[in-house]
Amino acid sequence: MKRKINSYIRSLIGIFLIFSNVLFTSQSIHCIDIKNESLNIEDESVNAYVKFANYLDVDYEELQDKLVSVVEDKEYRLAPLNNVEKHRIFFKKIFSSCDENYMKFYARGKRLSEEEAENNFQGRLKRMWENKLPGHMTLIVELNKECVGLISLGPLKMYGFDPEIAYIVDQDHCGKGVGLKSVKLTIDFLQYLKDKGTYDFKCLKATVHPLNVGSYKILEKSGFECEEGIKIFSYGERKSYTYNFL
Repeated sequence: MKRKINSYIRSLIGIFLIFSNVLFTSQSIHCIDIKNESLNIEDESVNAYVKFANYLDVDYEELQDKLVSVVEDKEYRLAPLNNVEKHRIFFKKIFSSCDENYMKFYARGKRLSEEEAENNFQGRLKRMWENKLPGHMTLIVELNKECVGLISLGPLKMYGFDPEIAYIVDQDHCGKGVGLKSVKLTIDFLQYLKDKGTYDFKCLKATVHPLNVGSYKILEKSGFECEEGIKIFSYGERKSYTYNFL
């Protein structure tokens, strides 16, 4: 009997030690419940996807499938904008450090100051995360975990308005298929959210500088249709495109 009691006590101690090890191990690993499933989180980017899936009330693995694509040795990934140094540095590189001639096709047609870029970054974070659902989204395009582009979407939940997509690829990665792949991933992602009933929009809009041939070729290859004529906006002339969802 004594031996059985000692064996039972040793078993209890073993279980306690295992539990303690799981509970008090390095804080870089978390256990998060997603749709009643446990997922070990060891990576900052994975943690961001978990947060994004919970925010949109969708399945984590389904979301991953829509935002990540592997082609041969290249992994394309759309990462939700987060308040991390990696994203901040890239954002400032794109908007305040790119060649002035390159930026003429984007935004106001000129570089932002570092302060303006930081304010823009913070504003995008707020619009992304501080509502029940994102009214606007900013997605960082990653190629093999390196930030190489940016996708902007919105407004996403304004009645009577369909969202517009805007995108920019890091100058060092232009002409390598990054823009086309990321736009197609974005369309699949939005179609998924529409099918889930997360958002209710009929089409996706885009405007492009008339001289930015590479950009509107991306739209045409992605299934967008060009509207007739050149439209005049406060920031200049633009060609307008529409993608109709199923």
